[in-house]
Amino acid sequence: MNSWPRLEGETDKQYIFRVCSNKELIGTWNDVADILNETLGVQRDECCYRKAWKSFQQLQGASEVNLSDAQEVLDAIREERRELEKAKVKFRDERNEVSRLLRVQARGESMRELIERCIKSYEPDDGWKHIDYVEGDDLYEVIVHLTDVHAGAGIDNSFNQYDKNIMRDRLHQYCKEIAEASYMYGHSKCYLVLGGDLVNGAIHVNSRLENNEHVINQVISVSECIAEFVAEVSRFFAEVHVYSVPGNHSRLFPAKEDNQYGEYLDKLVSYIVAAKCANMENIKFHENTIEDSIASFTVMGNLVYAVHGDKDTVGNVVQNLTMMTGKKPQIVLMGHRHTNGLTTVYDTKVYESGCVSGPDTYCMDKRLRNKPEQTILVVGEKGVKCAYDVKLD
Repeated sequence: MNSWPRLEGETDKQYIFRVCSNKELIGTWNDVADILNETLGVQRDECCYRKAWKSFQQLQGASEVNLSDAQEVLDAIREERRELEKAKVKFRDERNEVSRLLRVQARGESMRELIERCIKSYEPDDGWKHIDYVEGDDLYEVIVHLTDVHAGAGIDNSFNQYDKNIMRDRLHQYCKEIAEASYMYGHSKCYLVLGGDLVNGAIHVNSRLENNEHVINQVISVSECIAEFVAEVSRFFAEVHVYSVPGNHSRLFPAKEDNQYGEYLDKLVSYIVAAKCANMENIKFHENTIEDSIASFTVMGNLVYAVHGDKDTVGNVVQNLTMMTGKKPQIVLMGHRHTNGLTTVYDTKVYESGCVSGPDTYCMDKRLRNKPEQTILVVGEKGVKCAYDVKLD
């Protein structure tokens, strides 16, 4: 009896494949041929089945090799596609960065061209009349803090009006207060700090809406006015030392990342003022030695730091500057918050000066109200003798 019968539905080829694949169980190729011939009803020699099976195995082996090679090719193609995608992403990022740098460069070039045109066409306003004063003694030295002028802002609300002419009037009034301090306490040295935000700039939507001058004319007009202010102050003292720190409103562009380090309009203002006062022998302008946004000097043996205030708070400014510089100040000057104030941090006095411009639309929206005000400090060997809470309205 045939021990390898055909299965139901099995074709001749399927039957031959199954029997040949079990040759090792059946025995010799002659035994395989006997089973196949009997079942299929044919008379074929064993070599016919043996050669056919060998050819099939060779073909199967070649197919497996080809499939393996094809898989390797596919894997290589996928890897190349991944590398190509990464290269495309890198190229896109580089292109975007180049475009951003070109935009910043183009804006800078446009700003420089605008500055050149405005300076050439600028006609200075009439100055103010000098103030009479009487000299005092030399027991004290005076710090004058001028911050947050916001030149160019046009303000008209229930509590405040402000434009270029009012700015000049308020600075003239400030000079009178300084003359009084000189008369009362000393006339040897004055330390004048330009505390930032001298221009209103265009970094905020409210600022742009309120401006009655574009930023270049703001720079020119405030430079002219502050130069007159410095020259007038120099009449009250034997020496005037001028320091300057930039404010946040003097950035060229609204987005901080679009501005290069140290790129502030306030620096241009102090440069123009220094150029206008260059022939006045008792006025000396000083560069900041620690960092652009930090002025440092010594008054009657007291270390003074001056910052605008946008990078610090009253609560942390002493600690920040002491840890940064390794030297603890006796006096710190700040602006930015538009109100006069005094805070004692340990034994360091933090003096905040207000603004020349007064309350604007932002203040009205926030239900805030403050008077235009500044601060004059009279300093002796033991620190601040007195502080003038100067109102400019």
